[in-house]
Amino acid sequence: MNTFIAPRSLFERTTPKALRGVLLSGVLLVAGSLTLTGCDGQKDGATGDAAGGQIFAFVPKSREHSFWLAVIRGAQKAADEQNVTLLVQSPTRESDVSMQVDLVNTLRTEGAAGMMLAPLNDESLLRPVKEFGKPVVIMDSPLAGTVGEDFASFVGTENKSAGVLGAQALSAALGDNKKVVMLRYLEGSASTEQRESGFLEGVGALDGLEVVSSNQYAGAGISEAQAKAAAMADTLREVGGVFAPNQPSSIGMLNFLRDSGLAGKTAFVAFDASIELVAGLAAGEVSAIVVQDPESMGRKAVTTMIDVVAGKDVAPHVDTGALIVTKDNLSDARVQSILLAYDKLIGEHLPAVAE
Repeated sequence: MNTFIAPRSLFERTTPKALRGVLLSGVLLVAGSLTLTGCDGQKDGATGDAAGGQIFAFVPKSREHSFWLAVIRGAQKAADEQNVTLLVQSPTRESDVSMQVDLVNTLRTEGAAGMMLAPLNDESLLRPVKEFGKPVVIMDSPLAGTVGEDFASFVGTENKSAGVLGAQALSAALGDNKKVVMLRYLEGSASTEQRESGFLEGVGALDGLEVVSSNQYAGAGISEAQAKAAAMADTLREVGGVFAPNQPSSIGMLNFLRDSGLAGKTAFVAFDASIELVAGLAAGEVSAIVVQDPESMGRKAVTTMIDVVAGKDVAPHVDTGALIVTKDNLSDARVQSILLAYDKLIGEHLPAVAE
């Protein structure tokens, strides 16, 4: 067994049965029969069969939020099963597009057989993907390229449909006040832009709903989203409901609603689960949560990548699904399984599974 102490400048490697959740600072990494990268950036044993022995680059948007940690866990489970190695690297923050571009450009020299990428910006990552030189599977957030030409497949939620689900859930939670607000996430984030588009399309198909604000952006983090919501306080006090399109924007909005005394009074549909949001759902402060299946996304990204490298036909879009969680279905076994994939501590806020 080879043991390697990784300096800051080198990439994290997660391997089957090896250490999980390691950080970028110096850590102990253990691999099986593979020889890991030395300080000169060269490696031996980086190639093998389409499955066992191969190394694949895996680039999520960040590790800031539990959603991405769940995606990585799903990918690692698939890697364990298929006996492949993941070279996992991500930007520090979901707003750092330039860092992700640099990572992808650097990963070209790391000898990976292919890359799975969740692009922070659909336009900025297109050229690095085209120049990567090995097969690429895009996950979570679409890329402004052509599937089958610029990349092999897209693995992720049907985001526009998930946004429509959000509109339907908010409509069901509203009282007499039919005015609603949609807080956007970040410009250039294709996944959330599709959810936002789907939400507006869904609202347009429902009688009586009026969107009074849909042009404000939360920013990449929870604190930025909370500050943006506070800046919209007067508008938020006048509406009957709010929709946020991802985990940090949802948590930030919930924090504001609590601070302002609106939690439980204003209907609120969040996107993606977290301890805070599920606790809010159980307490009646959140009306519904649109959830994805992050572990399935990570798992299917890896298995799709393996099929691509093996020369098998793959679907242009591998849909990993989305569903609505409300207080009424929190006891459903499937719902709980997906929620717990986001964070095991969510279990503290879940009722017993219905028989």
